[in-house]
Amino acid sequence: MRGPAPTLRTSLPPLALAAALLACSTEEIVMNTGVPGVAVRADIEVLAERGDYLDAVVRTGGRTYRFFFPNRDDCRALLADPEARFRLDGIAATVRTESALCDAVGILSLRAWRDRQGRAARQRDTAGTRSLVTRDRIEYQVFYRDPDLFLARGRFRLAAEIGWPVGVDTVAAFPSSEECAGVRENVRGTMEFRETGPEPFTVLDGSTLCPVLGFAQPLD
Repeated sequence: MRGPAPTLRTSLPPLALAAALLACSTEEIVMNTGVPGVAVRADIEVLAERGDYLDAVVRTGGRTYRFFFPNRDDCRALLADPEARFRLDGIAATVRTESALCDAVGILSLRAWRDRQGRAARQRDTAGTRSLVTRDRIEYQVFYRDPDLFLARGRFRLAAEIGWPVGVDTVAAFPSSEECAGVRENVRGTMEFRETGPEPFTVLDGSTLCPVLGFAQPLD
């Protein structure tokens, strides 16, 4: 049989111990609750250059997020700096050092943003009057493509469902997959938003659903 659980022994006074525990959990708190203005260390990996965007993964506090940053020399150097700090900033994020700063201009982990941003809205709707699937017409022009994804600029108003602020003129990212071939060739369609499930946003192409990878600000 297992004995009693060991007792934590420390020479720290209670207030100092509480402060130490709080410091250890800050990163997880930030990512779980979206506390703005708190900068934490992060593991940042640039996956690829996508035209005007740097496609990067940020890992911190037990969470993984994917962002678009501007494809500029200063941002590229900052994302590679091990001393850089990461901070959630509304719907997106900021990476900075004492002398440099680079703001994210796009989000690609939409399921994580939906579940974090949409929690309050779902809790308010206790009467069940809100549909689990919302639809809207979209219009767009594809302006970039590579073997992994393609980018389209246009009207994606449903992006507001997760707090994205510029849905009337924004960029949507789609996978360069067979299921999205029709979306890549079209200029109009129907987008769906789901409050549950693995794909928050999809575009209807006949009987096929093309998943939306993310949204970004246009960079002219």
